[in-house]
Amino acid sequence: LWLLPSASVAQEAKAAVTEALDMAAAEVVFTKSCTSCHKADKVEAHAKAGLAEEPWDAVVKEMVEEKGAKITPEDQKTIVAYLEAKYTN
Repeated sequence: LWLLPSASVAQEAKAAVTEALDMAAAEVVFTKSCTSCHKADKVEAHAKAGLAEEPWDAVVKEMVEEKGAKITPEDQKTIVAYLEAKYTN
């Protein structure tokens, strides 16, 4: 029997990840890597449109593979974690 985690467990897990992530340092990586091609407003608009259809890891992967963004794998992980912490409920 598999039990899905309750909403409170999921929220606690997200809080732990956010706490472990240095948001200030992650924001610097995001700004350096992402806003050289587009404004941060574009990211916020994407967040407001809802992410159910395209999660942040897919967005960052698309920027690298299809748009040619020069982002290291380590920075990609940092950016995804930052965006998830900042914009995912």
